[in-house]
Amino acid sequence: MKYNDDLELVSIRHYTDEAAKSILKGKDVIDSQVSRNTARYVVRKSEWKF
Repeated sequence: MKYNDDLELVSIRHYTDEAAKSILKGKDVIDSQVSRNTARYVVRKSEWKF
């Protein structure tokens, strides 16, 4: 069995491209799923700085 450690799921409802770029800046995106209203990203865990 294989698995990944230190990953986070980021979900953005009613997202914009600018919001997604801002939130994902400096993060390694492993996988993504984007619909009309929601964007979901699996990223490597890191420190959030807002």
